[in-house]
Amino acid sequence: MPEKEKAAPEAESLTFVNQTFGDSYYRLKFNLEAEDASAYLQAITSIKINEEECSKTETSFWRDEKTYKFSKDETHGGKNQFIDFTHDCFAGTDKIYTVEIVANGYEKQTLEIKNNGLVDGDTHTESEENKNIPSVKSLVFKSEILNSYYRLSFNLSVEEASAYLNAITSIEVDGNNCKQVSNFWNEKSSYKFSNDDMYGGKNQFIDFTEDCFSGKGEHTLTIHAEGYKTLSYKYSAQ
Repeated sequence: MPEKEKAAPEAESLTFVNQTFGDSYYRLKFNLEAEDASAYLQAITSIKINEEECSKTETSFWRDEKTYKFSKDETHGGKNQFIDFTHDCFAGTDKIYTVEIVANGYEKQTLEIKNNGLVDGDTHTESEENKNIPSVKSLVFKSEILNSYYRLSFNLSVEEASAYLNAITSIEVDGNNCKQVSNFWNEKSSYKFSNDDMYGGKNQFIDFTEDCFSGKGEHTLTIHAEGYKTLSYKYSAQ
């Protein structure tokens, strides 16, 4: 008689990990001891998001898309116990993602993700104590010799703006996901964080490649940030 499959482990959290260098990602953690989590990860044969197969990589993320990898605790090391997903996997606004994990010897795991967090039944695990949406001060076009771009500024102090930027998990323009980059060389549909050009200091602005708002008509900018309500801003192309 075949051995009965174990119950799929409980997912504890899905958190966004913002990287200063390298690609940012989402980390899925299970309510298991490290040894048990490692055993479960080793048994995984496939992961699908909205019925589309997710690719697996054994290396660090570098401009990968729809990809996952197994990771260990960066501080204590040890065996792999987390599943990391490239940031594009759950970037959609108010979209529910269904994650299906198949593992040998375990029942199939099905999770729902909405607004960058786990959904438990009808209750979203996102904190109810989210801070208010920051007020947009301006979105202006800046033309420079090497490149032109749009700069978004907020009605916040430098410290407050920096904290908000550090909490950002994804940005969309007209429903299309924007990619975070370190510079705009040969980039499109991208954004980066910037400090004051004259005084330096901490990053307080969001710069966008020119193509993000170049089309005629009204554009909708949507910003998701951990611990903040979702920001939605309308911009009419000049």
